[in-house]
Amino acid sequence: MTKRITIILSLAAICFSLNAQEKISTFSHLVLDMYKKAASPAAKRNTGKITTFSIDRGVETIQAIITLNEESGIPVEAFNELGINIINGYGNIITANIPVENFYKVADIEEVEALSISQKKRTLNDKARQATKVDDTHNGINLPKHFKGKDVIVGIVDVGIDFNHINFKDSEGNSRVKLAGSYNSSNNSTTIYKTVDAIAKLTTDETANSHGTHVAGIATGSYTANNYHGMAPESDIVLYGLGSDLTDVNILNGVTEIFNYAESVNKPAVVNISLGGNTGPHDGTDSFTKALDLLTQEGKIALIAAGNEGNTKLYLTYSFSGTSKTSPQLSSIVEYDEGYYDYCIVDTWSRDDSRIGIQFFVYDTEQKKEVKTSGIFYPSTNSTQKFSWSGLGISVYFSGNINATAQLNSNNRYSVTAVIDGSTTDDKYRIGIKYYGTEGTTMDSWASPAEFVNSGNTTYTEGSTNNSFNDLGCGKEAITIGAYSTKKEFTCFAGTYQYPDATVNEIANFSSYGIDINGKNYPDITAPGYTVVSSVNKYDNATVSTYHKYLIDEVSVSGTTRKYHWGEMAGTSMATPVATGVVALWLQANPYLTPEEVRSIMQETAITDTYTQNAAKPLQWGAGKLNAYDGLVKILQRSSINDISLPDDIILVKQNTSNGNLSAYIHNADKEVSINIYSLNGTLVYNDRAFPQNGMLDININGLLSSGVYIVKINGENTGYTSRIIIK
Repeated sequence: MTKRITIILSLAAICFSLNAQEKISTFSHLVLDMYKKAASPAAKRNTGKITTFSIDRGVETIQAIITLNEESGIPVEAFNELGINIINGYGNIITANIPVENFYKVADIEEVEALSISQKKRTLNDKARQATKVDDTHNGINLPKHFKGKDVIVGIVDVGIDFNHINFKDSEGNSRVKLAGSYNSSNNSTTIYKTVDAIAKLTTDETANSHGTHVAGIATGSYTANNYHGMAPESDIVLYGLGSDLTDVNILNGVTEIFNYAESVNKPAVVNISLGGNTGPHDGTDSFTKALDLLTQEGKIALIAAGNEGNTKLYLTYSFSGTSKTSPQLSSIVEYDEGYYDYCIVDTWSRDDSRIGIQFFVYDTEQKKEVKTSGIFYPSTNSTQKFSWSGLGISVYFSGNINATAQLNSNNRYSVTAVIDGSTTDDKYRIGIKYYGTEGTTMDSWASPAEFVNSGNTTYTEGSTNNSFNDLGCGKEAITIGAYSTKKEFTCFAGTYQYPDATVNEIANFSSYGIDINGKNYPDITAPGYTVVSSVNKYDNATVSTYHKYLIDEVSVSGTTRKYHWGEMAGTSMATPVATGVVALWLQANPYLTPEEVRSIMQETAITDTYTQNAAKPLQWGAGKLNAYDGLVKILQRSSINDISLPDDIILVKQNTSNGNLSAYIHNADKEVSINIYSLNGTLVYNDRAFPQNGMLDININGLLSSGVYIVKINGENTGYTSRIIIK
C-alpha cells in the first residue's frame, strides 16, 4: 500500500504558536505531567501502564500520533531537528516516536494541527460456525464451490500469539502465516518476519496471554480433527503481535503492515481488532479513527470489537439547565476494583465548545457522606488549563495523584480528562466527581476502567450501560461487532462448567452498545461470543500449566515433542474474529467489496428472531445475528458477480426469511425456465414456468410446502440445475 503523504523537502521553520498547548490532547498533558513528576525511574516506568515510554538509541522516547494541517506536507527539517522518528503515515496523520524532552516543541511546529500520546487499550468454534451458517459455506451447499477464504489475507493485531500453532498450518503441515510482526517494547519498534524460516523460529510475543492465538484460531483456524477449526481455514494469515504494548499507535502500525502486505501480493484483506477502550470523543474525530478510515477502502476491511462493558455503568450524560460555577448539577462516585483504584481515567466531553467544570471528593461508604472535597476546577478560558488535588488533606484518604487537564480540542469540542492514579487508604473510601456547566451545555462522560455508582445514596447519579461502545470503532469505515451466546457450557479436562449468566441464543450481557452524537448505532451486528473454543498459546504458562485442567483439548503431533492446546473464552473479542473470518469468505467471492458494502450486506441478511426482536436493550443486537451463508449468496447474486470467475450456468436457490418463498439467481439466463419441486419420495409438489428478470427469479410456493427436504429442478435452453433444499 502506498503511503499517502507528500514530503516537502524545503525548510520548515519552527514557529511559536499561542495555541500550541491546545494542539496536545488532554490525555497527553496528564501523562507527561505524571512522567515528569515521577520521583524515581521505577515511578516513571509505572506511567507506562497507560502509555508506552522506551529508550530509542539512548534517548527516552514516547509513541504519538501527529495530525498535520491538510494543506501541509511533512516538515522534514523540523522533525529531524527534534529527533522525530516517523513510523507510518495515513494522509495527513503520522505515527511516530518522539523524544520526551522535545514533545511540547512538536506542538510549536506550524504544520502540526494536533498531537496525542499513544494510549494503551484492553483485550476485549463449533457452535459459532453452525449459528452463522459458516459450515454451509464451507460445504458449498447450493453454491458454485466451497468458500473457505482462499486467496484472502486475514490479519490479526493482538497479544499472546503462538505464531506456529498447528491451527495456522495447512493440511501438509506448512505454515499459512505469510508475514509476522513482533513488537519490542525496549525500543518502540516492531520486527517484521517475512521468510518461512524466520517465521518458523518464532515463539510468541507475550508469555502471559493467549488472547491473540485464540482470536486468530476463531478467524482462520484450519485444524479440523477436533472440529474446532475457524471461519476461514484456507485464508492466508498475517499475525502482528503487540506484546504488552496494546497502544493505539501500535494497532495502527499493525493494520498498515497487513494492508501493505496484501497490496504487495494483490489480494484482499480483512483485519481483526479485538482491542479497545472507553476514553475519547466517541464521534470519529480522534486521530486513530481518522487514520483507520484512510487505511480501509475497497478490498481492505477492518472489524473492531464493540466492547465488553455492556453491563458496566461507565457512562454519564447531562444537559445543564442552569448556570452555576459554585453549585454542581450532577455528582457521582467512581468505583473501580472495590475502591482500590490503581488507576482510572474519567474523560468528559462537551458536545460543543462550552466549558465544563469538575470537582473531586472522598466519599465514606460506611458513614454515607463526603469527608473531603477538592477545590472547583472551572477554567475561565478555552486554553489548556490543569488541576491537581494533592497534599496532606487528601493523603489521609488516598495515596497517589489525582490530576485533570481541560481545553478546547481540534474537533471544536471542549474536554476535561482526569486521571485517578493510586489507591484509597481504606476500602470504605471512594473518589467522587461533581460536574459544573452552563445553560444548554450537554456533556458526555466515560469512566475507564471503572463505573459511576451512587453507593446507595440517591444524592449521587448512577452511570448507564448505554454508550459503552469502544471508541476505536467510531470511524466511518470501521465495522463493530457485538456478541451473543450459542452455548453456555463447556466440557474440559476437569469436567463440565457453565456460564450462569448466559442464555443460549440471547445477547451477551457484556456486549457494549449505544448511539454516538452523530446518530450512528453500535454495534453494526452480533456474532457468537460466549463459550467459543479455539487455540491456546503454548507459551502462556499460566493457561497451559497452572490451569491445564480447564483446557478443552490437547493434541500431540507424530515426530515432534510439541503439544497443541485448545480452550474456551468469551467476549466481543471472540465474536469479532467470527465476523472477520466470514468477511474473508465474502472477499473470496468478491475481492472488491468496500467497508460500506460489507456493512450493508451484514445488515440486509442478518438473522432476526424472537431474541433480537424482543430484546430489553435492542441496540445491543445491531442489525441482528451474522448470517455468513445468506450474505455470500447476496454477494453472488449482485451484478458484481460478472466480475468474478464463475461458470456460466451457476444457479443459487434459497428461501427468503421474510415471506417464506424461494428465490433463485440464474447466471446468464434470459429465457424462460421450468421449475419443478419434488418430495424425497419423488412426488411432484410444485411446477411452474417463468422468465428470470436480470437473473433473478421469485418462486412463490405460497405456503404449499411444509418444512422438510425437497429436490428442486430448474431447466431451460442453457440451464440445467438439480439440488436438494431445506424448507424451514
